Amino acid sequence: MTFLLAGLASTAFAGEVRFTGEGHAANPVWSRDGRHLAFEVNNYGDRSDLHVSTVAGDIAQDAKKVNLPGAGPFGGSQVLVNPTWHPQGLTVFEGSNAGGQFRLYFFQPGQGGANEMISTSEVPGDITFPAINKDGSQMAFIAHRTGQGDINVRDTATTK
Repeated sequence: MTFLLAGLASTAFAGEVRFTGEGHAANPVWSRDGRHLAFEVNNYGDRSDLHVSTVAGDIAQDAKKVNLPGAGPFGGSQVLVNPTWHPQGLTVFEGSNAGGQFRLYFFQPGQGGANEMISTSEVPGDITFPAINKDGSQMAFIAHRTGQGDINVRDTATTK
């Protein structure tokens, strides 16, 4: 363990990942291919944004703020948290517009905006804490339709 830490200390300088807006960056999560970094920016007020940056070595592109569907260009009051990555390069996260339910969304770097993963007709209520297995064939999440915070597992190919 000491050897590993000593090796890390001697690496090249790290590049800064810049983002717009004000707040404290937290919960950075690398994409599985190591090309992208998703992270939360919390302003400790009415919002927590999700940003995604493309990283190549010690050079990071300015992070792009992700907006939920229906949000204006500045995102409004939204909360986007708990990012994770699917092997196909999608970041999956939970999000809510001002006072709304938490739902699961996905965003692909270099593509349009975020999209909802599971409709309220399929799974009503809040859906939170996404976790994707290694090959991306299954996703676990917490659903609050029973009021108990049940863990659900969903086949990502069949959506069952």
